[in-house]
Parts: sequence; structure tokens; C-alpha cells
Amino acid sequence: MKTVLMVVAVLLGGWVVFKGNPETIEQPVYLEKRIDFVAGSRIVHMVLFAKTPDHEDCDTRARRSWEKTLQDCKQCKSVSYACKLSIKDTYAAALDGATLPTTFLRAERGNRFERSGIVILWGLTQDESDHVCGDLKGQLASKYSGKLDCVRPAGL
Repeated sequence: MKTVLMVVAVLLGGWVVFKGNPETIEQPVYLEKRIDFVAGSRIVHMVLFAKTPDHEDCDTRARRSWEKTLQDCKQCKSVSYACKLSIKDTYAAALDGATLPTTFLRAERGNRFERSGIVILWGLTQDESDHVCGDLKGQLASKYSGKLDCVRPAGL
């Protein structure tokens, strides 16, 4: 579980700290970042979606988190990112308040320097997902002024 938290925390480094941005993001470019990493005997799949104001912001955030943090991640088996004008309806709905089949972290920006986004982990039990989400929320709370929520699957 410690490995899961470490990898997710370094990924989020490029999400929170950045300078100069608009008050509202009217036509977002979506950052989609995927990381597969080893946690004990399992492979965990993580995806982050963030709303950015333009391609430059999206690309800079993705590269920054790679250069400053993820390049030294020995547990990471694959890392990829893309800046897209649209994402799957399921993920867009999750950004706007819908649930998914697993617990995930949703962040709603609190100021123009932050980004709204979601972090989803696959390959964990429901209890592990709940625990990791709670820990991430706690870690981010001092760095992120926006609203942070752990969103559980409907019916749980």
C-alpha cells in the first residue's frame, strides 16, 4: 500500500503546483495520464484526468510531473500521457459528479492555479481503494485549496 501512495503522490506533484492561469476554463484540454506500477505482487493501473485551459498547460504539467518525479519511479512499468479535446463520457461524467465502479479521488479547483481532476486506481480491493483515496485526500489537503472528495461506487 505504501508503494501505491508514493506513486500517486508523485504523479500529483505536477497537478497542484503551477503558475499563471485563467479564472475559468471554458474549452478544456484534458490531460490523461496513465501509469502502471508494481505494488507487491500486483500490477496497479492508475489514470488521472485533469481539465487544463490549453495544450501548452496540459503538456507542461504532464512533462513536469515526469521530469521532477516519475522518471525515478522504479516500480513504474509504463507511463504515458496525452492532451485531448475530449475524453470518454464515463470519465467526463465522473469529473462532473457521477460515480464509477471503484472509489476515486475527485478534485474541484479552488483557485486559478489549480486544476479540477480525478484519480482512478484499478487493481485494488474496494477497501484498499477507500484507504488509498482517504490517504491521498489527506496528503493533498494542505496543498490544494479546492474541494477534495473520495467518491465511492453507487450503492456502497
